[in-house]
Amino acid sequence: MPAGPLIDALCESNDISNKPRLPENPRLRDTRVHWPETLDVHDTLLKGAIERESGVWLLSPTLRHEYLEILTLSALFKLMSTDTDRKRVLVFSRDAHVRERYKELRPGHRRPWSKERFPLATIKPNGEVNQKTTSRGDEGRPPRALFSKHLTHLPDENVASEIGCVIYDETVTYRPNRWDRFQQWLDENDIPSVIYCLHDPLGPTFGHVSEDASGWAWPPALLDAVVDEPTAVDGGVKTVPEVDRQTRVTRQLQNHVDGVSREVHVVEEGEVADDLADVWSSIEELSDVNDDLQSDVLDDGINDLKMALNVISNVVASMGNADRALGNQWETIAPSGWLDRLGHNYENIRDDDAGGPAHGVYGDAVRSLEDVHDEWEDYELSETKRGHLYRLLHGALDADESLLVVVPSDGDRSAVELDLEARGGPLYDALGEELGVISTGALPTAPPADRVILVGPPAWRDRWILRTNHAPEVTVLAYEHQLPLLRYQYDHLDDTLRDVTDRELYRKAAETANKDEEWDAPVVDGVSVNVPMPKGRSEGEDTSEWESSIAEGYDVVEEHEPMSVDEIIDSLDTSSDPSVPSSSGSESGDGQSGSVKCLRLVFDDGRSMPIKRGSRVHVVDGDRGGTVSKYASKVQPGDTIVHVRQTEQLRQQLYDLIKRRGDDKAIMRAERWKIRLEQALDETGDDFGEFKERMREAGADHGDDTFRRWYNLEIDYPRTYDDLPTIAEAYDLTVVKENSEKIWEATQEIKTTYMKLLRELRKQAYRVMAGDDPEQVVLSEDWDIRLADFDVIDEEGQRIVEPHTVVDVHEDQVAPHRLKRIESVDLG
Repeated sequence: MPAGPLIDALCESNDISNKPRLPENPRLRDTRVHWPETLDVHDTLLKGAIERESGVWLLSPTLRHEYLEILTLSALFKLMSTDTDRKRVLVFSRDAHVRERYKELRPGHRRPWSKERFPLATIKPNGEVNQKTTSRGDEGRPPRALFSKHLTHLPDENVASEIGCVIYDETVTYRPNRWDRFQQWLDENDIPSVIYCLHDPLGPTFGHVSEDASGWAWPPALLDAVVDEPTAVDGGVKTVPEVDRQTRVTRQLQNHVDGVSREVHVVEEGEVADDLADVWSSIEELSDVNDDLQSDVLDDGINDLKMALNVISNVVASMGNADRALGNQWETIAPSGWLDRLGHNYENIRDDDAGGPAHGVYGDAVRSLEDVHDEWEDYELSETKRGHLYRLLHGALDADESLLVVVPSDGDRSAVELDLEARGGPLYDALGEELGVISTGALPTAPPADRVILVGPPAWRDRWILRTNHAPEVTVLAYEHQLPLLRYQYDHLDDTLRDVTDRELYRKAAETANKDEEWDAPVVDGVSVNVPMPKGRSEGEDTSEWESSIAEGYDVVEEHEPMSVDEIIDSLDTSSDPSVPSSSGSESGDGQSGSVKCLRLVFDDGRSMPIKRGSRVHVVDGDRGGTVSKYASKVQPGDTIVHVRQTEQLRQQLYDLIKRRGDDKAIMRAERWKIRLEQALDETGDDFGEFKERMREAGADHGDDTFRRWYNLEIDYPRTYDDLPTIAEAYDLTVVKENSEKIWEATQEIKTTYMKLLRELRKQAYRVMAGDDPEQVVLSEDWDIRLADFDVIDEEGQRIVEPHTVVDVHEDQVAPHRLKRIESVDLG
């Protein structure tokens, strides 16, 4: 049954028309656009909603809605053919490619529709339109296709009165208050029809609209009836260009029809699994205890403990690489950062009247997690997910499979790639382009593969990735303590999919389309998977379900080796860099205003340094031949620490060197956003409150501390790339909008060089202490900057990098700004 009979049946049963048809032979630039017949069905339902002035939700059979630019154009044609004054379409989507593809979409070899019939505009924060294209035949023709990335950018009533259809893409950031305001705007402006393009049946948007509007999901049986035959594709997982979108979508749809085989590979034996299980048992005990204590402080602490456990449980790299890579990502907290946060929580729980009785159990759980973190490199490789990932990779290599390894964040991706390059070199090289390591957020747009490996149960908000059909085989890595969570996630998703697809609507549509032929195919979708039960297995019970068959016969691919000096130093965190916001709050004091409890490390030269217990320092370790990162609470008299004082002078030296090497344009590019923002603030006279309001209206979602640093221009670059265009949107900074990528590239290039400088300074300090000659290190080949170019003596005649031998450690209390600063002992 091709899509045609199904579409005719839908039109007949709902008394709607499928005209005008989708435009024939559309092209993106010089390439013909192909789409699956599922889009024709979605298009029919969209036209029906417009015709009947109603709402409809469409649940994508893949992890995202593709071809939204085609639906936008179809909606415009439909509105032009109806008797209505509302001829505009508004599309909400975070995917900027939708707007860019619409701009270039054209019939055959003629001009794009955006420059012929339907000009394009975006919505400003104040609700006005910002026209992007004009009609060649009539420059005064108003824009018909409106695009907005944020629910906070809603058209004013003059524009809204001309909108006949809204297309809502679930990529838009959901917030309850934003959603309520959006629904209020729809009601106030009497928007005739809304098309909700959804991909997450467990998400809040689906929960809101599934009961209030008619909808369409795709049971495999109906999908099978309309899906095109898959085209021949390259088995690799390298990034594919936009023109290969058809290949990606077709492969995913065919996998959905054929059925995706899902399995769980369990890491069940060894100290790591046992220690992590103990932490989980403590969390369960604390949760039971807090049912009686009812402590908000303890409740927050338990939630943080769960998140920290989840982060460490899903590490599939060396802990040093994980700390470094995640620590360098603004939007994530490294495992060591989570431990700092848990130490702070412990202090708060101990001092809390309600939660205080549980502080002992909480402290034990935190220490257990600290031990797992600190002893990570001493565990047998076969006891960690990292070792089992290697087994899976080797099995896939021999089976000639292409792979996608899905990790929680870009920081995790960097850690795994660093780890594979350093420790799995031959394996990494052998897999080559057949291996892709991607973050959860990148999975929807990833190319297809033969197997997807998820490194653990996803975060609660990301459960939708469990229905991925990017590959016919999906393997999930899990420790035993993660099995109940994984089972619940799969069961919840399975129940929801079955409920949403087990409907009479699909049976009637199929039966009508098949005329007199009997329709006996099941109309129920699901993600059936056998998640093993943890522990308690009887002797002789079949354990084959505990391991992926692809890993069968492969032992751990390498024995553990001690970290090299370079690995140790490279894994050191950068938490002392003042440009990096701290991941945890201050430790509580004893009631004195503005002071925090800390330890004071007293050195043999008469100076000392106040530091929080949970902070880390770099301690010389003769046994390992380098330095290691240790908590301040574990530093003892006789330890020697290597301390890099982050001075403005050091950063300024780097800037001066870049300028002297003839590339002062890099500095200018990096500073451009601050210069333009400062000018805008001078022109508007906005105070901090007005600035914050503008930013939030533009879509920025940060705390007051971040906004204040932006407002005071106290940072060199925002946290993420997306913040740059958001700032530009808030104050209409045209130059920043047009050059956001160049500005970001310049800041990241400078940041990379600066962080390499810090690492090399620590290396040199150790070499000098060990009696070795300093090495000539190139920090940047592009700028020809070397370590020897830097003056390591500051303006006061003190060395920027210093070794200090600890002679005493005692409790103290100081103002926060004095933490981690070397000072005379009499200041203490």
